[in-house]
Amino acid sequence: MLRILCENTFEESIWCQKIYEGLICELKKRRIAYEKVRSTDSVLCTDSVYIIGSSHIWINHAISLCNEKAVVPVILCNQVSNLAHGRYHCVCTDTLASMEQLICASNLSDIKRVALYGVNNTSISDVSRAKIYIEITKNPESVFTNNGSLENCFDSFINHISKYDTVICVNNYAAISLVKKLADKKYDELERLNIVSCSSSKLSSIFSRFITSVNMNFEQYGKAALSISELCAKNPYISGITVMISWDSGSFDTKISPKLKSDDIADIDRFYEDDEVKRLLKVERLLNICNDTDIKILQMLIEGKTYEAIAESCFLSKESIKYHIKKYISTCRVNSKNELIKTIEDFYPFSETKQSI
Repeated sequence: MLRILCENTFEESIWCQKIYEGLICELKKRRIAYEKVRSTDSVLCTDSVYIIGSSHIWINHAISLCNEKAVVPVILCNQVSNLAHGRYHCVCTDTLASMEQLICASNLSDIKRVALYGVNNTSISDVSRAKIYIEITKNPESVFTNNGSLENCFDSFINHISKYDTVICVNNYAAISLVKKLADKKYDELERLNIVSCSSSKLSSIFSRFITSVNMNFEQYGKAALSISELCAKNPYISGITVMISWDSGSFDTKISPKLKSDDIADIDRFYEDDEVKRLLKVERLLNICNDTDIKILQMLIEGKTYEAIAESCFLSKESIKYHIKKYISTCRVNSKNELIKTIEDFYPFSETKQSI
């Protein structure tokens, strides 16, 4: 049986409804029976369990209860950060990419003048957005928290409003609240500010003159969740899958200027210029094409065996052994048999004693 468990406090939100309705739509299309449950009490070890939630504390608890029954649940939430170390699969929004694009969009020239508004520290998605925002802007003082009171959030923000040109609101409710309060108290600022919402709804569309909304495609979560279940059914060795859903910004300009600096490129190059790393990459390329016969040939080659001895042991012709070794040299991108042996002998202990060539 497929069972669906929703977090009680999250269940009435528009975001939960979109995720749930998208999941149910997919289940009906495929004629899959399901049951919505209020707890994990009725869950059996043979069940498939889908968990829809927002609070990382509640989700972690639900994961733990499922794992106790040998069930690996599929989590449908806005972000995977702060989840437990238990076993689970996850469908979430690609928050990192979406926040980077919102913050670094070409029409937001100065990221220091971008605020993050309405953060709820118990929300897994809000915490993730705040973390990414701080990593990009290095500006933690520009994160304005909600924590149960949008009124208090506005009061703390209004004193610093002149510092910002753009306000990214963590959801459409925070965006609507901000617009309404500015309309009452600071209409000139409402006209000046670029207000972006990290989710959309019919309600926020009423304020489309003031709010640019991002569609997080919550209705696509269900399709991804079922794809995870199908993949795991085919391969029982899969222990954890995370699928990230891309977002849709509509007409919002989200072109990002290149952020890779010359120093960054130098650091990357420095890693791959290391002689040991170079040799490891060569060995890895070689082992990726090897079967048991290849391993045996390489072992005997390192031990100093002749082509004739290797051919006899592997039941192959001498010409075939030469062909195999030529293939190894090409794959490793070395120039000779001796260079091939030198490259692999220190990283692949085929035998306890290695003879010199």
